[in-house]
Amino acid sequence: MQTQKKSTTTSCCEGKWCTCENPNLVPPPEHDDDEEDDGMFDDKLMPSALYSKYKKVIWTALCSKDDKANPPRILVPGKGCAFAAPRNVRLFIKRAGDGNTPVRGFKMMCFPECCNFKFTFKAVGHIVVRTPEGKLIDPTKHVEDLGTDDYVFVPSSRMHADLTDKQLLSGAYLFNTVICGDTRIVDNIIRVHACVSRFLQRNNVRSPESFPTVPRIHLDELPYVQDWMESSNIPPSSGIDASLAFGARYLIGREEEAEDPKLADVCCGAKPLDGLPDSLFHYETNMFLPTTREFLEFHRSYSKGTEKLPPAVEIKRYLEFYTGMEAEYLTRMEKIEEKINFEFEHRYGQF
Repeated sequence: MQTQKKSTTTSCCEGKWCTCENPNLVPPPEHDDDEEDDGMFDDKLMPSALYSKYKKVIWTALCSKDDKANPPRILVPGKGCAFAAPRNVRLFIKRAGDGNTPVRGFKMMCFPECCNFKFTFKAVGHIVVRTPEGKLIDPTKHVEDLGTDDYVFVPSSRMHADLTDKQLLSGAYLFNTVICGDTRIVDNIIRVHACVSRFLQRNNVRSPESFPTVPRIHLDELPYVQDWMESSNIPPSSGIDASLAFGARYLIGREEEAEDPKLADVCCGAKPLDGLPDSLFHYETNMFLPTTREFLEFHRSYSKGTEKLPPAVEIKRYLEFYTGMEAEYLTRMEKIEEKINFEFEHRYGQF
């Protein structure tokens, strides 16, 4: 295991790893947690035929009457980082000219149709570009799991209506994902996600207005945690949530970063955090585990102290804490799921 460099940090890239800055960075392997459901609840791009079938339901859930002039489109994903849509659109407009404008809306996802439950869909907050000729262009690629297929984009003025276009393009905010459909499914998913960090809760909300806009964060990674996570039982999608539960601190992203020549073109807004005063950082204390405060007491004392342990002993000490907190984290999530599944079965029975 190599010692983690403490002089660099990564930003909150939607719970995923980004290789745009360092193409040699290999993403952690995806965990195959449960093969029994055959991907029944995996996010999938919504086929255009399925959108047409349920367009009234979808439009009512996502759009306002003012959006009638902007009909949904079938778009081709671009090549820009999947986790930096604001940056991709901002740079596209900068290069193409002011006649190009941002369009806010949703990338349509869905669960497969099933006779056992009502049609359920996800609408992922997204932004694309409208050219002077009225054509919509998406400079952002899909996340790797979705491939390169065309997708349905639904323009909507309700997508983070609290933000101006300039704020959207700054990359300082995380976009919400709306989930609608079968009450049993929606309630269950939202209740589970209500128990994780607010930066991940916004991945499943009931309507465009039902969850406050949250800022993008620059996560100050704990020593050796990236290497350790790769071999842990915590799935990659929960990496940021687990880091915050372990006591990682973070810096809130600022809109002004988009105007900083040193940061404006940097993928996902990553920025160096060394040398910044402690008062600028925040902790998600409500997500702390039973051992987190004990770990932070050790980490703060050791990182600011003058006496250092031999590298092997230092790594061992950190990994002992991480192993213990991993067990606490997984136990907490298991208990939450058991409780919610128990209530679900008694309320609705089996599908």
